[in-house]
This record gives sequence, structure tokens and C-alpha cells, in this order.
Amino acid sequence: MIREGFWLIVTTMEWKILDCCERGQSLIRQAVLQTGQGMVFDNSMINAPARLVLLFAAVRLIQAEPFLPSWALTSYAEDLVILRR
Repeated sequence: MIREGFWLIVTTMEWKILDCCERGQSLIRQAVLQTGQGMVFDNSMINAPARLVLLFAAVRLIQAEPFLPSWALTSYAEDLVILRR
């Protein structure tokens, strides 16, 4: 991405990467739900190791970090709902 003043210019290649990431997120969620278990990591921080943000077992979310990245909030919104009785 190239910054010029207040404008952010995104190249064609970057759009393709962003599009691929968005499609990948839904595929990863589908795979986690079909297998019944999975770990979802966030590696969006520069110079930092990937961190576990969501943990699924028996097709249910059993652990979530208190502060989730925006992509996790949107991709896993259905799983993050807390049911009140």
C-alpha cells in the first residue's frame, strides 16, 4: 500500500491478496466446523509471533481471546454469541 497525503492507494496485487484472505477466512471457518475442532491464529502483527485467538472443540467455540481482531469478529460472529438464559 502506498500512502500519499490522506489518500491510501491500494495496488491491484494488494486487492487480489485482500480478496483471497477474505475468501480464505470463510473456508477456514467451514473447515473448523466440519472437522469439529480447530485453532484460529492471528498473525497480523509485524515482528510478533502468531497468537491463538479462537479455539474450537466438538464443533463449539471453547476459548476466545478477550480482544479479537476485526476479521475474527466478522468471520466468527455467529460463534461469538453468548446465549443468555
